[in-house]
Amino acid sequence: MKVLKSGSPKKSWSLKTKCTGHGNGREGCGAKLELEKSDLRYFAEQEFPWRIQPAAVVFKCPECGVTTDIPKSTWPNRITDLKEWTSEWRDNKETV
Repeated sequence: MKVLKSGSPKKSWSLKTKCTGHGNGREGCGAKLELEKSDLRYFAEQEFPWRIQPAAVVFKCPECGVTTDIPKSTWPNRITDLKEWTSEWRDNKETV
């Protein structure tokens, strides 16, 4: 096959953001980060007798370990492709 005109490669999802701890009850360190899809975890909506916990997409800061929710408007298109959030992941006890 002969390429007549090169195309532009499709950019994968990324997001520039800061570690804030938003949505997780802790203060982040303020590190400036560029996230890729593999850095994210998905937290499904959960219903408790006292409230509904909405779905969230979170990342864990490599500097301080604090988790931060990202705004829904910045979520990747297919969040079902993301790994699920687990307390083991949050606490660095997850095994591969």
